[in-house]
Amino acid sequence: MAETALTKAMAPALPKLDVDALEDALRAAKATGKVDPKVIAKAEAKLEQARKRRDVIELGPKREAAEKALREIMATAPFDLNAMKNAITEAEEQKVSPGLLEAAKAKCAEQELTEAMERGVEERERLQKALDAAKAAGVNDSVIRGAERRLSAAWSV
Repeated sequence: MAETALTKAMAPALPKLDVDALEDALRAAKATGKVDPKVIAKAEAKLEQARKRRDVIELGPKREAAEKALREIMATAPFDLNAMKNAITEAEEQKVSPGLLEAAKAKCAEQELTEAMERGVEERERLQKALDAAKAAGVNDSVIRGAERRLSAAWSV
């Protein structure tokens, strides 16, 4: 009787991917304690398939949009790092292909490194100018030597 009720409840719900109805039917069948565990297992498998199909249908357009946004940002150079990071986050949430995500993360890391190196060169030049100005102004030699050591140590690889 409980197995029949489960089967009858699942029959119309499966094609519609009505996950709520499937869950209710499965819960009711389990509550009776009279349904064969094999039937329960089969119903649970069908429920999981319905969830996956529903997710593909519902998330498909969002996934495609996230993938498109990510590809568009990757195609520009240099790109806006914040926009890229936001696009990566959205792509992760929408379960965009791992290969595309890894490529985007690599491009993001590459640009971050490039920008950091550019800032580093600018910073080194600024510090060097300050050191030169200090020398020209007659700052104590021990202070100059200490600054030169720090500058050299900070920028050596």
